[in-house]
Amino acid sequence: MLRKHNADAFAWTPADMTRIPRSVAEHELKTYPHIELRVQRKRSIAIDRRKVVKDEKPNDSWRMCIDFKDLNKACPKDLYPLPEIDWKIESLMGFKYKCFLDAYKGYHQIQMAKKDEEKSAFHTDEGIFYYTKMPFGVKNAGATYQRLVDTIFEGQMRRNLEAYVDDMVIKSKKELEMIKDVKETLFFG
Repeated sequence: MLRKHNADAFAWTPADMTRIPRSVAEHELKTYPHIELRVQRKRSIAIDRRKVVKDEKPNDSWRMCIDFKDLNKACPKDLYPLPEIDWKIESLMGFKYKCFLDAYKGYHQIQMAKKDEEKSAFHTDEGIFYYTKMPFGVKNAGATYQRLVDTIFEGQMRRNLEAYVDDMVIKSKKELEMIKDVKETLFFG
């Protein structure tokens, strides 16, 4: 019922998703000053996959894999603490109703810091590309996302919501509270 009455609030296609404003969160690639970044070698892409890259449209059958090994070595660890997963699971005890959410698409809404976009550059047969949004596999992406989630849901954490990076659980003791808590989570109050 909640979903039916609020259908316009959900992202049904990638085009429906909006970006997280840079003032709320953006991903920085803070690199060690003494390490010189290297340009990745050119990657050949099979002919049947080139159209996906050229069209720059999401395609469920092909995915671009970029090796961030050297870039990740050049970045110090973000010390923002990820939650203790055991504590998160334990904090669900005593709550009869639980609604599990997987917010992995949220990763793609966090923009790269403008000054760091070129650090993610890679070569293909179609040209040189770089990420404008935070990709999976880049160092500290989990910490950036956890920081965003902690900021957005600050008033709910531990009260009626638990989150470990992109996995979230809305928790309630009573059925009517669950409906209210889901609404609060999905529509920010």
